[in-house]
Amino acid sequence: MTTSDKALLSQILQNQTALAHALDVNIPFPLAATTEANPLSLLPNALRRLLDDNTSKVFLRAFNGSNPLFSVVNGSIIYNFKKPALAAYFFGRLFCGDHPERCIDIDIWRQGNLNFPKTLISECFGNLNFRESRQNMLNRNTPKNAQLVDILFDMTEK
Repeated sequence: MTTSDKALLSQILQNQTALAHALDVNIPFPLAATTEANPLSLLPNALRRLLDDNTSKVFLRAFNGSNPLFSVVNGSIIYNFKKPALAAYFFGRLFCGDHPERCIDIDIWRQGNLNFPKTLISECFGNLNFRESRQNMLNRNTPKNAQLVDILFDMTEK
């Protein structure tokens, strides 16, 4: 890959509009071997297959912005969550269809209709208790800073 190819790919990934357009028309990422440019390629195949077009966009958006939820370090995906509950909330929304539900002045974390892929997530992100965190928090207040996760999904729904 030439330097100009890397620069172009970097510009495309930084420009969310171009990325959304590329995903909407099903254009595959050029040069999937460049894992830092395509974090999806770092996910285990079984976990990647659980993502559809919209959730792939959300996952990729989680690597961007001033407070990215994930980063790529030495060819591995690192999550930047301070609390496992927020990571569990993100994974629950991404893979299970979990969602916040407004009740009076607070958001309640409601369970989606799909199973939590505990083993696959543990393989990729380490053996942390994301599933247990999710189970403990369901039907309670959304975790602190849940808006950082919610905005990623709101951008897709509009």
